[in-house]
Amino acid sequence: MDNFNKMQLNFILLTAVFMFYLFNCLGWHQGAVKKISRPYSLASLKKAPPYPGKILSGTAKASHRAAAGAMRSILNEKVSRSALAAKGTLKLIAVRCEFALETGNPLITGDGKASLSAAAVSANLDKLKNYYSKASYGALSLSIDLAGQVFELPKKMSQYGSGGDAPAVVKSLVSDLVSVSSLDPAAGRSDASKYIDYSSYDAVIAIHAGVGEESDVAGGGAGDTPDDIWSMAFDDLNITLANGGILNYAIVVPESEAQDNNGENGPAGVMCHEFGHLLGLPDLYDADNSSLGAGAWDLMGYGAWRDNGNSPCMISSWSMIQLGYLTPVEVVSNAASLSVAALSDSPAALKVYASSKEKNKNEYFLVENRQKKGVDSFIEGGGILIWHIDDAAGSVESNNVNADETHKRVDLESAEGLDSSNKDRLDYNAAGTKPMSDKDPFYAGYKTVLDAWSNPSSMSYNMTDAPVSIEVLSPKNDIMNVKIGVDNKETPSGVQISKTYFYPNPVSDGFGKIYYFTAFKPDEVKIKIFDRNRRTVLSADHFGRKGHNEFGWNLADDNLNEVPNGTYFYKITAKSAAGEAEKT
Repeated sequence: MDNFNKMQLNFILLTAVFMFYLFNCLGWHQGAVKKISRPYSLASLKKAPPYPGKILSGTAKASHRAAAGAMRSILNEKVSRSALAAKGTLKLIAVRCEFALETGNPLITGDGKASLSAAAVSANLDKLKNYYSKASYGALSLSIDLAGQVFELPKKMSQYGSGGDAPAVVKSLVSDLVSVSSLDPAAGRSDASKYIDYSSYDAVIAIHAGVGEESDVAGGGAGDTPDDIWSMAFDDLNITLANGGILNYAIVVPESEAQDNNGENGPAGVMCHEFGHLLGLPDLYDADNSSLGAGAWDLMGYGAWRDNGNSPCMISSWSMIQLGYLTPVEVVSNAASLSVAALSDSPAALKVYASSKEKNKNEYFLVENRQKKGVDSFIEGGGILIWHIDDAAGSVESNNVNADETHKRVDLESAEGLDSSNKDRLDYNAAGTKPMSDKDPFYAGYKTVLDAWSNPSSMSYNMTDAPVSIEVLSPKNDIMNVKIGVDNKETPSGVQISKTYFYPNPVSDGFGKIYYFTAFKPDEVKIKIFDRNRRTVLSADHFGRKGHNEFGWNLADDNLNEVPNGTYFYKITAKSAAGEAEKT
């Protein structure tokens, strides 16, 4: 077989016969700048992730939580308070509430009345306690009291869940709950066995009758009960208590998430997710719903819905770092073999800077080991996850750290790889796209290498260099070994051209592009296109740069005549002071 990459042009449809590294393109992104630090100001509101498959566009609700396309930022208010302490003991009060009877309303689930027993509610609260005990490796203890009675709020459930400025309405649910349940002798509520001294608690868990709108996936995901209440977290309630104290922190969650899924959904995952916001964690799902963000590999993404919301997965190593539960091992020199214990067993992760530490301290890779055990019992598959982190991307205060799918703050480098559009599965949110796959982790026997030439690649976001190589040496195991290379000796360098391919294949609009990658800054690039008889059809100069390049071809020859149907070949020659490289 000759050395030429072949392209089949058939009725203006170009089909590849041979391509070097088929669709093996790199994931380069762009983004905004914001630095994360703790303690930091919490955004004023955080929402639960929608159940996987829920469509947020075209629903009946006209508020910000109805449509991703029209969703505006509701998290732009900065407050001076820091998050709740992520270590030590926090004292919480869980209070059940219901609403006036509301029968015959098809826009809500249920009739506004509580139906879950105190024992069942307590079981979910135990899941919350156990989750953070394990996820923090014992650093955080939650002491949760459950109020003995169910309090009826002054409005119907649909009034707290329907249109308008829904966050303010949901926030009013908490203030209404405090008004009817707080210990206040001046208001005739002096029985301490019935009423609550909220000043004794760090935060409130308001558990309302019905289900959360986030689990409304009827009608193929569009939902049919838009007046259900979406679960949220608040840090800025500023509710003045009877004794003069101030209540600021609360989460609003349903007693159940059992709708549209044969009654299997549970509220524990949403409860853990919302409480994560009170500790200072941002959403890692895509707030504008245009992608899957971090997927289901972190509680703050779609991981809240593992086991139908009954058994959420671990927070990732990045989230653990924010809370002080994990200090990664910084790898600053080549390492032949480093051990990484399963995250559900030990706070272990490796940190490898994407470029030299002096260039950009914000951008790095986190290497963690995830196995189906403990808190992670319901993940798919297992192995080494490699996260591409840019702590300067997005804004914690605006809760949009992963809203730009082209440049996420916390981006999983899925071993499954990128497609011809430079995106992986988690960069989409199409119907049926899975937020977690056993193809995401790296392990021996499957995908093992992330480097400058792999798919996905270790290229830094600015595309200037890719000094990092990460090779997984072990099969899936509780302890896995990886090899790390942190300088250019571990990755291809010098005069090289790689990752050449023609796209789209087949061509449907009479225009295509040749993509190629150079490991140096070329002074000169020449591109020639030949027909089956090796006759030169097109000869062109191209301005190339170090990294990713593209050359457009309108399927015309040097004389601007449309080329006939047939098989074509291309040749790229690049020169610099360091030498010459050719790919044909």
